[in-house]
Amino acid sequence: MTRRKIKRIHTSDEYNEDYFLTNWGGFEERLQGKVSLRHRRALEYLEVHPGEIILDVGCARGEFLQLCGEKGGIIIGLDYSPTAVKISSIWKNENITVIQASATALPFRAGIFAKVTMLDLVEHLDADDLLKCLKEVRRVLKDDGQVLVHTPNQWGDYAFSVYCKIVSVLRLLFRNLERNPRRYNYSLHVNVLNPISLQRILRTAGFKSKMWFSKHPQEAVPYHRVVIDRILFFLTTMWLRAYKARD
Repeated sequence: MTRRKIKRIHTSDEYNEDYFLTNWGGFEERLQGKVSLRHRRALEYLEVHPGEIILDVGCARGEFLQLCGEKGGIIIGLDYSPTAVKISSIWKNENITVIQASATALPFRAGIFAKVTMLDLVEHLDADDLLKCLKEVRRVLKDDGQVLVHTPNQWGDYAFSVYCKIVSVLRLLFRNLERNPRRYNYSLHVNVLNPISLQRILRTAGFKSKMWFSKHPQEAVPYHRVVIDRILFFLTTMWLRAYKARD
């Protein structure tokens, strides 16, 4: 008898205010005029030019919308969660629009966006929905446009889980290691990919891509983590720039 895999569908209620405001840093810092390391990198890689029309799929709390708006981009933030739309709407102005919609059915006509960003979205979409999303992104992207993706690396997650187990044992032994007060909820990650599987699904969706790696995107990374990341660079988070493949 073949066991059928049941698709896990997260409701918008699971992406609540607690999830967005307590699971990772950067929001309070942005309110104070600071920029997280992940967003600094994204701005550098995206190269926003004044007047460019940009779509941020899965905009979450919207800090990146505000940063792109400061660079003169005309940016639309889209998220499935009404809570995310509510939070990110604080940044709205003449250059920034925020809407609630599904990443698998983008409510835009074809070929209007110069650039599309998908920052930490891939891991929240199962394989079917991710393929639908990428095909929709390809549809709304200009022929010479580009997509910027940031997502965890499955290989890195395996290595990090081993690291966490080692640290837990050390804490039991020494009982005085500093704990990280920030909580990270990975329960909504349904599809963490590795470099091979991510590039494969992009090819299936009609993209060619270039991938590179970076050290952990959170601020205040302990020195030993930086050393580990430099040694095992291919096990860290993935950045990827994709373009429409020519038929």
